[in-house]
Amino acid sequence: MSAEKFLNGKIAVVTGGANGIGKAIVDSFLEAGAKVFVFDKDEDGFQKNYKKPSKKLIFFPLDVTDSVALKTAFGEIYRTNGSLDILVNNAGGVVSKTDLEGNITHQESFKQVWEFHSSEISETVALNYISVINCMKYAAPLMIKDNDEDRSSIINISSHNAVESIGQSIYSGAKGAIISFSRSEAAKLRDYGIIVDVVVPGYVMTESTRAVVCDPNSWLRKNHPTLFENIKAHSGNNISTPEEVAKAVSSLVYSVYQPANSWKRCNGEVKYLEGRPDDENFQKTGIFYKAPQMSIKDERKRILKEMYG
Repeated sequence: MSAEKFLNGKIAVVTGGANGIGKAIVDSFLEAGAKVFVFDKDEDGFQKNYKKPSKKLIFFPLDVTDSVALKTAFGEIYRTNGSLDILVNNAGGVVSKTDLEGNITHQESFKQVWEFHSSEISETVALNYISVINCMKYAAPLMIKDNDEDRSSIINISSHNAVESIGQSIYSGAKGAIISFSRSEAAKLRDYGIIVDVVVPGYVMTESTRAVVCDPNSWLRKNHPTLFENIKAHSGNNISTPEEVAKAVSSLVYSVYQPANSWKRCNGEVKYLEGRPDDENFQKTGIFYKAPQMSIKDERKRILKEMYG
């Protein structure tokens, strides 16, 4: 990928951008010249990692499962910037319950299906899937392009658990839904100049992963030693870094902003960082992008007016 500032003048939103994979994506976008809005409820993590916001880095302290807060945030971006170019739906994770001291008491991941609590189901699906739908719902009207020379990029972060799970069934199901939803929306949004892709990481060495596979006193090792050994053996040497995931995201965004006359790619690509059984990294079975054949400027105005007034 070229080292040029290929995102100069572009505006991006990254959910879950205060730490881990999200932070690496934010850093790569900032380096490429973008203005980045970070949506995350971890205000302490953001302040620790970024010290303070700037004109190029704006923090929205919000919970992505709060649809009202999401609509308010995207509405503010619309009022202050007029449009949006890039959305990365990165926020997600396994929902854990903790005691008063912050120690994990249980996770939905390792229960039998008849043991699931309704709250665990709804919280996990809300965080890992519904939030993606709502972010796209409120962001897409800001990302509509009305000419053949311009495009927008949505990248949804799934997980290898979507296709090769060793537990975490609710989480895995939600991450699998992201792939199906993204492919469907890619077909629908192509006429509006919006490219929807998916990145599917394997194990990534974030703080949470390190706590699971590296800490000899981890909750998982104490309570599910066999599963702990299976995860550790499965991850093996396949643990990626957050920066490697960010590089995959940036490569897809970079491809979106290539000149129209040399632009040949699918809309709805699914990029597997750990590979699939067929060992192909790019599953190019997506819908080929078709530039808008009609002016949609009036439709864009109508949609924005209805949503944001």
